[in-house]
Amino acid sequence: MIGQARAAEPAIEQLAVVPERWPGAIAAELEAGWRFAGLHAVGGGAPGLRAVLRRGAEHRLLTCRSAARRAPSLVHLVPAAGWDEREAHDLHGWAFDGHEPLRPLADHTVPMDDSLELTGCLGSEVIERLWLDKSFHIVTLDVERDIVIDAATRFLSQHAGWPASSSSP
Repeated sequence: MIGQARAAEPAIEQLAVVPERWPGAIAAELEAGWRFAGLHAVGGGAPGLRAVLRRGAEHRLLTCRSAARRAPSLVHLVPAAGWDEREAHDLHGWAFDGHEPLRPLADHTVPMDDSLELTGCLGSEVIERLWLDKSFHIVTLDVERDIVIDAATRFLSQHAGWPASSSSP
């Protein structure tokens, strides 16, 4: 619309909530007529969770920061938060107290039997296995990537003559 001023967008209210008060703060917003619109993990300083709430055209963001990446689950208040909590767990390593069982969105793990079968077919006498309990299929992009980088660097320096410096950040 050329020549016409556009109405200003309403400001999005942002509230910070400590982990211990996370479910209570969300419950209070729901009781006040706000609707849950989603939850996602955020960075920028301490790791955090952000819940997006809507009431008509208004939006509100509640942020819960935790260096330990741990917060109470919201699934008992908002069952739809279950998927979002699973995603935050899978991609960012968050733990949610009360979300049991906290299953991954997709099972990307390799069974131990497959590892034993694979290593039995290798032509090397030097074989090391590294079990990662928190990671999924693409371990170099996952929460335990530094462990993988350090282990691979150590292995290659011991067995292939690579320099012994670690390349992890």
